[in-house]
Amino acid sequence: MRPPSLDLEHFQELACSGIDCKLAALNFISLEADAAVEHLLISSVIPSTNTERQHRSWLRSQTFVASGGWWCSGLDPLNHWREMKWGCYKPNRPRLNRKGKPIKYEHPPKTATRIFCLRVPLHIWQQVSLRYGVAMPENIVITEAGVALGFWQWVVEAKIPLIICEGAKKAAALLSQGYAALALSGITSGYRVMKDFQGKVTRRQLIADFLPFTESSSTFYICFDYETKPKTIQAVNNAIAQLGKLLEEKGCSVKVIRLTGLEKGVDEFIVAQGAAAFELVYQASADLETDIAKTKPHTELTYPQALSLNCPYLEKLPFPTSGLIGVKSAKGTGKTTALLPLVEEAKKRGQPILLLTHRIQLGQFLCDKTGVKWGLGTEVRE
Repeated sequence: MRPPSLDLEHFQELACSGIDCKLAALNFISLEADAAVEHLLISSVIPSTNTERQHRSWLRSQTFVASGGWWCSGLDPLNHWREMKWGCYKPNRPRLNRKGKPIKYEHPPKTATRIFCLRVPLHIWQQVSLRYGVAMPENIVITEAGVALGFWQWVVEAKIPLIICEGAKKAAALLSQGYAALALSGITSGYRVMKDFQGKVTRRQLIADFLPFTESSSTFYICFDYETKPKTIQAVNNAIAQLGKLLEEKGCSVKVIRLTGLEKGVDEFIVAQGAAAFELVYQASADLETDIAKTKPHTELTYPQALSLNCPYLEKLPFPTSGLIGVKSAKGTGKTTALLPLVEEAKKRGQPILLLTHRIQLGQFLCDKTGVKWGLGTEVRE
């Protein structure tokens, strides 16, 4: 049943994306011009003077505002899960960028992008609870509008795995299937890039909205769109790597979901191929290191492998007695442990041992495990 807060056209768009009717009613509303202006102009940087009045007047005159559209916002993870003013606006008649392409979504100007933590009705919470086998708290409070209060705090405390996607509609589609999903406004909006005075990138850091989730060492699944253009694929892979590494630095586990069909977004994928098909790619998700290795051509082996194994952990490997040997496998599969017998044999024969690494902590760890003396920037022989 269509909620009164949504126009028929907007309701049908959300329904065609596989979004639960009640969940749509709690998070999406149709706006006309004046209401759209009020939702977009939330920045304190825009002064309440003649400048603001001029800005409002300009916005009202623009087709992308005057034509109306739908708005979506969620709950604030940094303010006790209260209503968040920031959100996204999808105009019925979008404006064009400098390249002549439509700008599908508008966000409040002069305001930092945030994440979408959507409101959920009780039956969606029950689906998530059933999927992950985690009991729900007792005496859940339901608001008059139908919001089940405390869902996201439960997700944090119960360490429910989270899917990160791009766009509120996709998060809503995943929640409708019982997955706990957060949405970014863009593939790079989950972190901030810091630059020096010369414009050189010095570091990246997660946006603060992730902090409640990373403090509980959650497991994150990154699920961005299926792309076919080489430049876009490269940009998506880079964004996945950057976001994933920042999450791992916080002690979280990161996996990557790769959509297999021609459908671009996960909502389209679920509608076209079904929930079972998405469950398969969800279960087949690779850890971040393995996924990054697959997307970088320079990590591919150019020599045919002499031995291929299909096992979770490397035991005793039959290393050749001479030549250059390369071992390629995922993190945590026992590569260092497999090298220990070779190191011990080399020590007995009095042969020099040199361990080369690209990180200090990794080098210290390997030396401690293999019994090789650690040295930084000098030649060390054992």
